[in-house]
Amino acid sequence: MATTQSPTSATDALELSTRHLAPSSLEVNKFASFEVETASIPWSSSYQSLKYRPRDAIRMAPGQKLYPRATVKKIVKAHSNCNVSKNVDVTIFLDYVLFMQTLMKEATIEAKQGGERGVTARSVRKVTADALAKFKG
Repeated sequence: MATTQSPTSATDALELSTRHLAPSSLEVNKFASFEVETASIPWSSSYQSLKYRPRDAIRMAPGQKLYPRATVKKIVKAHSNCNVSKNVDVTIFLDYVLFMQTLMKEATIEAKQGGERGVTARSVRKVTADALAKFKG
Protein backbone atom coordinates (compact mmCIF):
# COMPACT_ATOMS: atom_id res chain seq x y z
CA MET A 1 0.00 0.00 0.00
CA ALA A 2 1.49 3.34 -1.04
CA THR A 3 1.63 6.10 1.52
CA THR A 4 0.74 9.64 0.53
CA GLN A 5 2.88 12.51 1.68
CA SER A 6 1.57 15.92 2.55
CA PRO A 7 3.85 18.83 1.67
CA THR A 8 5.18 20.80 4.62
CA SER A 9 6.58 23.68 2.58
CA ALA A 10 6.50 25.13 -0.91
CA THR A 11 9.70 23.24 -1.71
CA ASP A 12 8.08 19.95 -0.70
CA ALA A 13 4.96 20.84 -2.70
CA LEU A 14 7.11 21.57 -5.75
CA GLU A 15 8.95 18.27 -5.43
CA LEU A 16 5.78 16.23 -4.84
CA SER A 17 3.81 17.83 -7.65
CA THR A 18 6.56 17.65 -10.26
CA ARG A 19 7.28 13.95 -9.78
CA HIS A 20 4.53 13.06 -12.26
CA LEU A 21 4.84 16.04 -14.61
CA ALA A 22 6.69 16.14 -17.89
CA PRO A 23 7.81 19.71 -18.57
CA SER A 24 10.03 20.05 -21.60
CA SER A 25 13.13 22.23 -21.32
CA LEU A 26 11.96 23.85 -18.07
CA GLU A 27 14.09 24.46 -15.04
CA VAL A 28 13.35 25.85 -11.58
CA ASN A 29 16.13 27.24 -9.46
CA LYS A 30 15.26 28.86 -6.14
CA PHE A 31 16.47 29.25 -2.57
CA ALA A 32 16.32 25.53 -1.77
CA SER A 33 16.46 24.84 -5.44
CA PHE A 34 16.28 22.23 -8.12
CA GLU A 35 17.75 21.47 -11.52
CA VAL A 36 15.87 19.58 -14.19
CA GLU A 37 17.34 16.21 -15.19
CA THR A 38 16.07 13.89 -17.93
CA ALA A 39 14.85 10.34 -17.24
CA SER A 40 12.51 7.95 -19.01
CA ILE A 41 8.87 7.07 -18.27
CA PRO A 42 6.32 5.05 -20.29
CA TRP A 43 4.19 7.91 -21.67
CA SER A 44 6.92 10.42 -22.43
CA SER A 45 10.28 10.33 -24.12
CA SER A 46 11.71 12.93 -21.75
CA TYR A 47 10.54 13.14 -18.15
CA GLN A 48 12.03 15.91 -16.07
CA SER A 49 12.95 14.97 -12.53
CA LEU A 50 14.34 17.37 -9.97
CA LYS A 51 17.84 17.42 -8.54
CA TYR A 52 19.14 19.77 -5.82
CA ARG A 53 21.07 22.82 -7.03
CA PRO A 54 21.46 26.09 -5.08
CA ARG A 55 20.31 29.06 -7.15
CA ASP A 56 17.65 31.72 -6.74
CA ALA A 57 15.87 32.06 -10.07
CA ILE A 58 13.49 30.59 -12.65
CA ARG A 59 14.78 29.50 -16.06
CA MET A 60 12.24 28.83 -18.80
CA ALA A 61 14.52 27.23 -21.42
CA PRO A 62 18.21 26.47 -21.80
CA GLY A 63 20.23 29.49 -22.81
CA GLN A 64 17.75 32.04 -21.55
CA LYS A 65 18.68 34.51 -18.86
CA LEU A 66 17.52 33.65 -15.33
CA TYR A 67 14.75 35.62 -13.60
CA PRO A 68 15.41 36.24 -9.90
CA ARG A 69 12.50 35.28 -7.64
CA ALA A 70 12.17 38.84 -6.35
CA THR A 71 11.81 40.19 -9.90
CA VAL A 72 9.11 37.64 -10.76
CA LYS A 73 7.24 38.54 -7.57
CA LYS A 74 7.44 42.29 -8.33
CA ILE A 75 6.15 41.77 -11.87
CA VAL A 76 3.21 39.66 -10.68
CA LYS A 77 2.37 42.13 -7.91
CA ALA A 78 2.48 45.08 -10.34
CA HIS A 79 0.18 43.37 -12.84
CA SER A 80 -2.35 42.06 -10.33
CA ASN A 81 -2.54 45.09 -8.00
CA CYS A 82 -2.81 42.61 -5.10
CA ASN A 83 -0.57 41.31 -2.38
CA VAL A 84 1.19 38.12 -3.40
CA SER A 85 2.36 35.23 -1.25
CA LYS A 86 5.95 34.40 -0.43
CA ASN A 87 6.12 31.50 -2.90
CA VAL A 88 4.04 32.96 -5.73
CA ASP A 89 6.80 32.22 -8.26
CA VAL A 90 6.70 28.51 -7.41
CA THR A 91 2.91 28.46 -7.70
CA ILE A 92 3.03 30.18 -11.09
CA PHE A 93 5.71 27.78 -12.32
CA LEU A 94 3.72 24.73 -11.20
CA ASP A 95 0.58 26.05 -12.89
CA TYR A 96 2.57 26.64 -16.08
CA VAL A 97 4.06 23.13 -16.00
CA LEU A 98 0.65 21.58 -15.41
CA PHE A 99 -0.78 23.59 -18.32
CA MET A 100 2.03 22.47 -20.63
CA GLN A 101 1.55 18.85 -19.60
CA THR A 102 -2.19 19.05 -20.27
CA LEU A 103 -1.62 20.77 -23.61
CA MET A 104 0.85 18.10 -24.75
CA LYS A 105 -1.35 15.20 -23.63
CA GLU A 106 -4.35 16.61 -25.50
CA ALA A 107 -2.22 17.42 -28.57
CA THR A 108 -0.88 13.85 -28.55
CA ILE A 109 -4.41 12.45 -28.44
CA GLU A 110 -5.49 14.81 -31.25
CA ALA A 111 -2.49 13.81 -33.37
CA LYS A 112 -3.17 10.09 -32.92
CA GLN A 113 -6.85 10.54 -33.79
CA GLY A 114 -5.85 12.54 -36.87
CA GLY A 115 -3.52 9.77 -38.02
CA GLU A 116 -0.35 11.82 -37.64
CA ARG A 117 2.97 10.24 -36.73
CA GLY A 118 3.73 12.68 -33.93
CA VAL A 119 2.61 15.92 -32.35
CA THR A 120 2.56 18.77 -34.85
CA ALA A 121 1.90 22.50 -34.57
CA ARG A 122 -1.52 21.86 -36.13
CA SER A 123 -2.55 19.42 -33.40
CA VAL A 124 -1.30 21.80 -30.69
CA ARG A 125 -3.26 24.71 -32.20
CA LYS A 126 -6.43 22.60 -32.28
CA VAL A 127 -6.34 21.87 -28.54
CA THR A 128 -4.92 25.20 -27.29
CA ALA A 129 -8.31 26.89 -26.82
CA ASP A 130 -9.68 24.00 -24.75
CA ALA A 131 -6.54 23.77 -22.62
CA LEU A 132 -6.58 27.53 -21.97
CA ALA A 133 -10.25 27.36 -20.99
CA LYS A 134 -9.47 24.67 -18.39
CA PHE A 135 -6.81 26.86 -16.77
CA LYS A 136 -8.73 30.14 -16.85
CA GLY A 137 -8.80 31.58 -13.35
